[in-house]
Amino acid sequence: MNDEERQRTMDFILQQQAQFAVGMQKLEEADTRASRRLDRLERTLVLMARRFRRERDDIQERMAALVDAQIRTEEATTKMEDATAKMEDAVRSLTATTERNSNDIAILSRKANDENNGGGGTASS
Repeated sequence: MNDEERQRTMDFILQQQAQFAVGMQKLEEADTRASRRLDRLERTLVLMARRFRRERDDIQERMAALVDAQIRTEEATTKMEDATAKMEDAVRSLTATTERNSNDIAILSRKANDENNGGGGTASS
């Protein structure tokens, strides 16, 4: 190998090293950008996870409140049904009492009329 071939080989090697260095620099810059993007993505993911937990907790609290409200509504409905049944019994009893009283009054009225008609005629004779 003569001096010229050696020089060309060295120039080729230097050129390859320079290209390699440029390529490495570009890769390092790309790695830095990717690391920054990854860091942002990680922060975003953490924020989303926190928000998800807060919303999940809020939904669980609302569901518990709905369940409690449903239980109270069912209890109130049961009480209302019981009160309605008692009221219906009371109305039936009052209706029966009113009918008996009406019958008693009718009987007493007839007796009073009979006595007035019969008793009034004997007192005037």
